[in-house]
Amino acid sequence: MARWNPGTQGRLEQAALELFTDHGYDNVTVVRTAERAGITRRSFFRYWLARAATGKGRAGAACAALIGSAFTVLGATDMFAGVTRGNGPSAAVLRRLGFAPVEEFPTYTRFHLPLTSPGPGECFPKAFGR
Repeated sequence: MARWNPGTQGRLEQAALELFTDHGYDNVTVVRTAERAGITRRSFFRYWLARAATGKGRAGAACAALIGSAFTVLGATDMFAGVTRGNGPSAAVLRRLGFAPVEEFPTYTRFHLPLTSPGPGECFPKAFGR
């Protein structure tokens, strides 16, 4: 499997979209996505959790790209995300992207982002090519 390189983010995005299209969102896992992109599961998590990768807007950019693709390619009208309790940085990323907390569970908080109103293009100009 390939080590992380500049093309890996694009391969992960493409792999995720292909798997969502082929198998549906609920049937796609990190392991499947990493395998399709040609990286190991360990590399996937090492990149996303590495200190060197934090604070540079990469999580927000990756989420915006996936949200944009879900809207334009798959016709999604809503996005949901879960954040484990105590994971303030991930909750902050979601809030910056326009997600709002909608439900509390014992171990995580569910966030929601409507993609139809107000227009998601205003929230995600790069993701929507605007």
